Amino acid sequence: MLNMLFKEFDALTNERKTMTKIKCIGDCYVCAGGIFDEVNQPQTHAREVVDFGCHAIKKILDVNEAQNESLRIRVGVNTGGPIVAGVLGTEKPTFEILGPTINIAEQMESKGVPMQVQISRPVYELIYGSQFVIKERGEVELKRGKMFCYLVEP
Repeated sequence: MLNMLFKEFDALTNERKTMTKIKCIGDCYVCAGGIFDEVNQPQTHAREVVDFGCHAIKKILDVNEAQNESLRIRVGVNTGGPIVAGVLGTEKPTFEILGPTINIAEQMESKGVPMQVQISRPVYELIYGSQFVIKERGEVELKRGKMFCYLVEP
């Protein structure tokens, strides 16, 4: 089932021109927006990644209904930079993205609310006023202190 879901997520990623799949680790699907764009368009990147998250949740709901399952996912989104991106390793090289922005995105996911897209304040500022339904979550305890977060409904 995980393979089928990741194929669905791959299709969602491919539908968004600025997005790139980075890797899958266990049951975690990692993607990013804008890392290969020649022109930095933070609003576009943020909207596409949040939209991806909303559609990924909708895919889970579809699978749950079709197969009588009760799967749930968490989605976390952050923006900013700089980041370091490149191929690491020689025996089994992997493409990686690293940096504080990525660490916060990972914590947005791990501290997130199942079946909602948790976003940081910088993402909120980029997508505010667009088609998304956004609610304040409040402060969330992260590794380096508290951060004000928001939840986007799918």
